Amino acid sequence: MNILYAEPDQNSIEMVRAFMEFADVRVTSSNYLGEAEEIARSDQFDIFLTEFNFPGQNSLLFCRTLKRLFPDTPIICYSEAATDSDFAEIADAGVENCIRKPAINDLYIAVTEKLGVGRVEVTSAGPIRTGQI
Repeated sequence: MNILYAEPDQNSIEMVRAFMEFADVRVTSSNYLGEAEEIARSDQFDIFLTEFNFPGQNSLLFCRTLKRLFPDTPIICYSEAATDSDFAEIADAGVENCIRKPAINDLYIAVTEKLGVGRVEVTSAGPIRTGQI
């Protein structure tokens, strides 16, 4: 399984990457939306994950482009900056799910359910795989 994660903050990328290792999910990342689009075009991804707040870049256009190019690939927004009023606009751009940072457990559950990679219990110590769904 393979996720493309567009995120300007390297610490967020490393945290998500560490959590997704529990589900044997590879995380390919980019700090720039233009580069992320190029990566999306060059490989096959099971999920696109993106931050909403990219200073000086248009994340809504990025999501619309991904949805047009890859209509069957889910897009999840994982953002600290997105507000309730942003969620309707984000959904219109093709995003299926919006999760507020720092809810990494919620993100992990959303991704593993979409990928169908196995049943997961999320504890205070992090996710624990408990078997196949």
